[in-house]
Amino acid sequence: MDVIKDKGVIKNITFPDAISSQVRYYLSNNILTIKPYPDSSDQIEIQDFSSYTILSLTYQDKKINTNQVSLTDSGKIIGTENNEIINGTPFMDSLVGLQGNDILRGGYGKDTYIFNKGDGQDTVFDGNILEESSVLHFQGGKAKNVKFERVSNDLVISAFDNETDQVMIDAYFNALDEAQSLELVFDDKAISELAPYFIDNKSITNISGSFYIYGTAVNDTLHSDNEDARIFAKAGNDILVSGNGHDELYAGSGDDMVTAGAGDDFVYGETGSDHVYAGIGNDNVYLDEGDDIAYGNEDNDEIYGQTGKDSLYGGAGEDMLDGGIGDDELYGGTSHDNLFGAEGNDILNGEADDDYLSGNLGHDTYIFSGVFGYDVIADFGNIADKDILLFKDLKLDEVSFSLNGTNLLLTDMTREGNYVEIVDYVTNQENYIEQFTFIDYQVAILVDYKNSFDNQININLI
Repeated sequence: MDVIKDKGVIKNITFPDAISSQVRYYLSNNILTIKPYPDSSDQIEIQDFSSYTILSLTYQDKKINTNQVSLTDSGKIIGTENNEIINGTPFMDSLVGLQGNDILRGGYGKDTYIFNKGDGQDTVFDGNILEESSVLHFQGGKAKNVKFERVSNDLVISAFDNETDQVMIDAYFNALDEAQSLELVFDDKAISELAPYFIDNKSITNISGSFYIYGTAVNDTLHSDNEDARIFAKAGNDILVSGNGHDELYAGSGDDMVTAGAGDDFVYGETGSDHVYAGIGNDNVYLDEGDDIAYGNEDNDEIYGQTGKDSLYGGAGEDMLDGGIGDDELYGGTSHDNLFGAEGNDILNGEADDDYLSGNLGHDTYIFSGVFGYDVIADFGNIADKDILLFKDLKLDEVSFSLNGTNLLLTDMTREGNYVEIVDYVTNQENYIEQFTFIDYQVAILVDYKNSFDNQININLI
């Protein structure tokens, strides 16, 4: 038996006649025993073999390191129900913390960390420096329930449907740390490599699965592709991007950029001046405080500006735009849209096709140009409001005025199918439009109704 005492970190030993698959390894009291030949008592002992020692072994068929092999006759390293520190070996270990808030130190080998529901809040220090990944096995966990959260430079993973169990990977986001090669295994799927989910160690992305992704209090870039996800950005000026699927994106506070991909998504801009691109699908966008810009793009979207000076664009599809409180600009786009200015001095432009426009409280401006269809205005404002209807490309003599019951009907005589009907213009002063503007005149319209509405209309030039 030979004994080696070597304080160096890397050791190289050659067994020219040994086959790697026949070698046995034993570790006891920091003494590593190597038996290279199956039918021989020959062995080598390496003393002072710590959990961070890497031994390079050259055999007849290949060259390997000790952190690529398993100890002979070794099983799982299992903890108790208490809070404890569980140390692995320099070899390939399986560490099970059980209940309690445990610290698991795998060492340099390709290790497997096993977690079950009810195991508590554990911390993993993984020293694997191989290209191969250590494994976090969540027994009973589903990939669709995974939540990622970055806390300082640590990565927190929650895989069970409760608020108590979680695993924290220490120093995952250290920029030059090569020891963070991890694989996640669930009952329904495995994620073979975590690194692609994190861009430049600053942003968080998921490639598949229904994931919860959490940002930080600083500026983050958070991605989710191809599956349902919930993204929580928290504070900071963040970038959120979702792929296909029915996603929920919470921008948090700050001036954020949100792009929702295909699928019926919910976007919550929250506080700050946000830019939102809703993408394909029937999306719901809630912007909250700040001067926001939102694009519905394709399909039937609902966009709520709420507080602030917002600019809302419906795009294609039958959209509902609600400016909320503040001086807002609403553009319906194509198809049949519903635009509500709510409170504030708003600009409403239904654009193409037949739209419903309601400025409500404030001095509102309704804009028409080109082929805009049959639009209906129900202002429902205050009698003190000064509302404007603006034809950007029509002269006064190119528009006819008539009554349709108690409604005022304006007809574009230059283009077929262009009408603006103002509901209850005769009977409800809250629906008055105080000024009509053409490219050649500004006009005030007064409707005289005598003896059951005689359709007499007096046009006064301002």
